[in-house]
Amino acid sequence: MILGKFIIERFRMTLSDKKNDIHAKLMSHYPQVSEWWYYIILFLSFILGLIYCYSSPLLPGYIMIVAIIVNFIMMIPTGVIVAVTNMTFILGVPIDIFSSLIVPVHYTTAIYLLNHIPNICTHKNLVWKCLKAEGSYTSSILWGAIGFVKIFSVSSIYFPLLFGLLLGLVLPIISWFLWKKFPNIKWLAFIHFPLILVATNSMPPAPASESTTWFLVGFIFNFILYRYA
Repeated sequence: MILGKFIIERFRMTLSDKKNDIHAKLMSHYPQVSEWWYYIILFLSFILGLIYCYSSPLLPGYIMIVAIIVNFIMMIPTGVIVAVTNMTFILGVPIDIFSSLIVPVHYTTAIYLLNHIPNICTHKNLVWKCLKAEGSYTSSILWGAIGFVKIFSVSSIYFPLLFGLLLGLVLPIISWFLWKKFPNIKWLAFIHFPLILVATNSMPPAPASESTTWFLVGFIFNFILYRYA
């Protein structure tokens, strides 16, 4: 919310010929690619994607259209987050939850690979080592096979976790309100709860006991050495 005006301004700049940032200035020295190239690639990719979806039982065609719409909506906000913070905002779990509501008990990429790659995730296959297999497979089972409705039903033990969505919605509003209420306190502008919470995506796929090492190394290199070295 603090960067709301910045996001709107950047979006308007893309639609006009106003002065752009340094990256756009550097790229302006290269010959401009005709826009119809992108239109052709987009059109062909869209058609081929629909053909594949309707010729395969893995994914309905309308899901691909929904995915394109979601990515189009989230393109600018996530792009600003990456540009400002160098942190990638991963939409994997929200998309998994959303897709499980649209297509319950659907086949997923993980299940497809397990059924078609010989000796996958074993010592016999050195190419497909599956370093994040546990996380991907668990996510596929939770959101694909079981589904959001069953996991977070009122009678489920995981139902209270849904209040985390409400908390994630309220916290940025609180920080924004404090920033507007006390403009003289400069450090309030640097409190971004979405960035704080999304940092958990960068945690290594390892037991929780090893997260202390991850945090310690990150603190030393990204704070102490960055500030004092």
